[in-house]
Amino acid sequence: MNRNLLTLSGLVIAGVILIALNITSTSLLRSAQIDLTEDKLYTLSDGTKAVLSKLDEPVTLRLYFSEKLAQEDPQVEGLRGYYERVRELIQQYVARSGGKLTLELLDPEPYSELEDRAVAAGIKGLPLPGSNDNVYFGLAATGSTDSEQVIPFFDPSKENTLEYDLTKLVYTLGNPQKLTIGLCSSLPVDGGMPNPFMQQDMPEPWYIVDALREGFDVKNVPTNSKQIDAEIDLLLVIHPKNLPPATQYAIDQFVLRGGRAIVFVDPWCEVDQPMEDPSNPMARYTASRSSNLDTLFAAWGVELAKDKLATDTDNALRVNFPTSSGKMDVAPFLVWLGLRPESFNHDEVMTRDLTQLQLRSAGILTKKADATTEFTPLFETSANSSQVAVSEVQFQQDPKKLLAAFVSGNQKQVLAARITGKVKSAFPNGAPPVESADPEEQPEELPAHLAESAEPIHVMVVTDADMLSDGTWVQIARLGNTRIPVPRADNGNFLFNAIDYMRGSTDMISLRSRGGMLRPFERVEELQKEADKRFRAEEQLLQAELEAADTRWQELQSKRQGSNSLFLTDEELAELERIGQQKLETRGKLRKVQLDLRKDVDTLGSWMQFFNIWLLPLMIVVFALTLWIAKSKRPASA
Repeated sequence: MNRNLLTLSGLVIAGVILIALNITSTSLLRSAQIDLTEDKLYTLSDGTKAVLSKLDEPVTLRLYFSEKLAQEDPQVEGLRGYYERVRELIQQYVARSGGKLTLELLDPEPYSELEDRAVAAGIKGLPLPGSNDNVYFGLAATGSTDSEQVIPFFDPSKENTLEYDLTKLVYTLGNPQKLTIGLCSSLPVDGGMPNPFMQQDMPEPWYIVDALREGFDVKNVPTNSKQIDAEIDLLLVIHPKNLPPATQYAIDQFVLRGGRAIVFVDPWCEVDQPMEDPSNPMARYTASRSSNLDTLFAAWGVELAKDKLATDTDNALRVNFPTSSGKMDVAPFLVWLGLRPESFNHDEVMTRDLTQLQLRSAGILTKKADATTEFTPLFETSANSSQVAVSEVQFQQDPKKLLAAFVSGNQKQVLAARITGKVKSAFPNGAPPVESADPEEQPEELPAHLAESAEPIHVMVVTDADMLSDGTWVQIARLGNTRIPVPRADNGNFLFNAIDYMRGSTDMISLRSRGGMLRPFERVEELQKEADKRFRAEEQLLQAELEAADTRWQELQSKRQGSNSLFLTDEELAELERIGQQKLETRGKLRKVQLDLRKDVDTLGSWMQFFNIWLLPLMIVVFALTLWIAKSKRPASA
């Protein structure tokens, strides 16, 4: 038989087999996948599997996506890939739910009844530029009790929280009874009135508070409350500044009766902005921004270091700041911390899987020597840390000054802790007397006084209230009137993990703590820290020399009185010329040191560029040349 015919037949048979395998794999292996990401971002977590296994009632999921618009309009085509990702993930949920989840795929075309249903369900339309059409890409879910949950729009930039958002939706429908949280704060966490002396918009609520209200029943607890509502399951206290004794007593009794509490105190709260006083501009700089619950802490067996902040060279965040010359510089700010996994307690479920926490001007928590409670650190500084007085950052924040004065205490410092154990009341004589402005006002009737707890208390104390504010951990983008958070740290995850832990539910914790799609350049950060250690001391010395030369230069110049040099001696003129030359040389050395700060990072960047762009093409060229050389040396067949 002709060899060419055999070859052609073989190719045809191979093609048929390939097509058959492709069709079979598409039908039978649609849900099969291999997840090679470090944090298994495309594999359902144990928390999701646990939530799905506990579903008792059916849930209907309606996934809205403008399929036809995506095919016709190139502006929408970019969402198709993310839609496939979302759809495939939801299909995994359905497959794991034991028949409890049902998925409907819906395409709301413009001006259709389905579009009206999508809008009524709370799905947000994204307007198309140059058109009256809206693109819809969201999820509406309905439980057996007609309870509803919705994800208005799937933002591709939030892919790292996709599984959490979906599981939270399913979990909420499966657990319709919401936890009641009491929110007590001296900060405008719910928004508030703008400063009448400043031109500014109405302050918005902190994003973390909006997120709390989505998942829980949140009740405001005024800072002058005399008792805590019995319906409150957990009390969240943020920056309890100057709380009156009556309110501290209410918290004391709430905890003794079995209520759970999470307290964020702060020795220097940066978001606590005192009111401007036009008659005394300096008042806002000298006003106290600290909060503490000394009386309660003493009863609970803990203590917050007074007027002290934690500094940490290993975890300090690098910041931009103006120098004396007016230029911008970059240096680690020792009181702004970016804590990494090595700072977290891995024996605690709420912190063991966190990636990063960002704190600003955090305090230091210690266990009292005579404490009868159990003190469990949740996160802490590295051993390469120390303490600094609040006054060092109160009037001027100078990263270089803090860095130059830093001396390591070679000891870790606790920034947050969990406290458990039986305790006695911080008010052994009962409720403190309350003075009323109205003598005819009847005193509020309080429950019977508890002298001690019948069961172990459950309290968490964190030494930084700033960590919950938007500017510290999350960037807010907007889609119309909808705020879209872009987290850069796990601060929000930590709070929600703590709440779930306090109420005895840990299924959602593993979801919030999963790694993100964006990962830090750890090697680059290590190089930056090494460069700081090697060059910052030399830079500070040169800067001091330059400032001293500038001072002497100004002294000599002031004697010249314009262009007349008769008031200077020959020695002073020579010194003036020498100082000018010294300043030029010192500036040159300073520029070299500042360039050296970037040298290793730039070198690493060049190597990364080489590996990412040029290595593979070069390997292909070398491989092709090798084959060509080997073939050219092969003797021709007869």
